[in-house]
Amino acid sequence: MSGRDSEPHWLVRPTTIRRLWWIFGAILAGTVLAQIFVHVHAYFSVDGWLGFYALYGFLSCVAMVVVAKLMGLVLKRPDDYYMIEPRVSADASDRDDPAGEDLTAAGRGASENDDA
Repeated sequence: MSGRDSEPHWLVRPTTIRRLWWIFGAILAGTVLAQIFVHVHAYFSVDGWLGFYALYGFLSCVAMVVVAKLMGLVLKRPDDYYMIEPRVSADASDRDDPAGEDLTAAGRGASENDDA
């Protein structure tokens, strides 16, 4: 293989990541400092504060991450969730199938009326 395959992608290099952090930090600082020179039409007193929207965006992002983590805890399933076989009773009186089709594991999904 060529030497290019051994190089990491430019977005995962530590120097690029560090450079992007500095660039995005400069953009954030620039937008906060621009609020000094641009008149903000605040609807409430709090949204007229210097850096309010940067703080609001950061806290919103933190809240989304926390909610996603909590949802992950609530919705998490075991690794073998889809590999568990359903329990099928051998007793015909336990079946909810009025047509009398075979609901055992061997006959699951196959019907006597299927032509295929």
